[in-house]
Amino acid sequence: MNPKRIFVLTAIIAAVLAFASGCHRHPWSDDSLSERVIDHLDDHADDLDLSAEQTIKYDEVKVRLTADLNNTQQDHKAFKLKLKEMLDGEDADIKEMTAEIRLKLNEIPGSLSVYFDYADELWAILDDTQKESVMTEMRDKSDRKRWHHRDR
Repeated sequence: MNPKRIFVLTAIIAAVLAFASGCHRHPWSDDSLSERVIDHLDDHADDLDLSAEQTIKYDEVKVRLTADLNNTQQDHKAFKLKLKEMLDGEDADIKEMTAEIRLKLNEIPGSLSVYFDYADELWAILDDTQKESVMTEMRDKSDRKRWHHRDR
C-alpha cells in the first residue's frame, strides 16, 4: 500500500472516529466510569437522606448498575481495539471499518435503554418529598444550562 493511500485512509478513519466519538473525551475513556457514576449518585442519595429501607433498595440497584457500566466500558474498549487492529492491518479496508462502526452505532439505542430503566427504578424508591427535591434540582440545572447557552 502506497504512503498516500495510507494517509488518506488514516485521515478518513480519524474523521469518522472523531465524529462518532463527539470529539471529546468520553467518561468511559478510563477505568473509573462505574466508580464516578456511583460516586455521583451517592452524593445525590446522601442529600435525599434515604431511609434504611430505601438505602437497601438503592444499594441493590447500585450493584446491578455497576456491573452494567463495567460491561459497557469493556465492550467499548474491545470495539476500540478491534478498530485499531483493523486500521493497523496491512490491508486496511475503509468499507469494512465503516460497516463495523455502523453496526456499533445501531446497537447504541438498545444498550442505553437499560440506564433509563435504572432511573425509573431509582425514582420509584423515592417518596414524594424526595421526588420534589430531585425535580427542583433538575429544573435549577436546566435553567442554568439554558442561561449558559442562550447566545448559541
